[in-house]
Amino acid sequence: MDVNNEEFRTDILKGLSNPVQKSIPSKYLYDIKGSYLFEQITVQPEYYPTRTENSILEEYSTKILQDIPKEIILIEMGSGSSKKTKHLFNSILKRQDKLYYFPIDISFNFLDSVVTDLETRNQNIMVKGIPNDYINGIKDCNNILFENNFKFDSFSRLIVFFGSSIGNFEIDEARDFLKAVRINMNDKDFLLVGFDMIKDEFLIESAFLCIVGGLIGLTLVFVLTKILSTVFNFPIFISTDNMVLAIIICIAVGILAGFIPARQASRLDPVVAIRS
Repeated sequence: MDVNNEEFRTDILKGLSNPVQKSIPSKYLYDIKGSYLFEQITVQPEYYPTRTENSILEEYSTKILQDIPKEIILIEMGSGSSKKTKHLFNSILKRQDKLYYFPIDISFNFLDSVVTDLETRNQNIMVKGIPNDYINGIKDCNNILFENNFKFDSFSRLIVFFGSSIGNFEIDEARDFLKAVRINMNDKDFLLVGFDMIKDEFLIESAFLCIVGGLIGLTLVFVLTKILSTVFNFPIFISTDNMVLAIIICIAVGILAGFIPARQASRLDPVVAIRS
């Protein structure tokens, strides 16, 4: 993503000054390198949400859409590679000749490559990538439709939010977020959200304490170090020895805390996993 220094500084100070729980917005992970790294994480056996949602959409996408009577315009928040969404593409194109698809993602370069690939693969999908955050991205989509004289009563917007990304919000934040989404919808629109269910401890450990989880955390440290040096105008230096030590610690924690639960998680059937 293109980091606005003032916005970044505000977010970091707000997150790290919280007396209850310190946090940093996850969007700062998703520059082009971070986006590609996350795509690699999603195909690991330890990371069950992606394969679970993919299986559900593959089996039930037609049924999911059956209660939407009008032509569909598809808007996806946090679209990433759009690989899971292909099942919706297929089902929608069985009921209408063409599909307008608006993927919203914070990483412009990554989004651009995905849009190019989608346009090459299927000429019946009209793709317009929206490089923005979720709510402003929906507003951008609505403005584009209005400016191009789309009649809002002739179609339904289906807004999708996959990956159990809603779980990245605190409860109050999630409530405010969903309210903001609703404000930008009308009564003919639909919202499809992927929620993770409560899991046994070994599944959570598997997803977040595996080796790649440790390494992505380390990646964030180096990204933040670089940006903070720019924002606050003072040098932050990490020696090679400390960097190597940090990598070793991350790998060790991943192996010790994630190996056993990872093996258990990788043996679960995707649909059984999400229903358990």
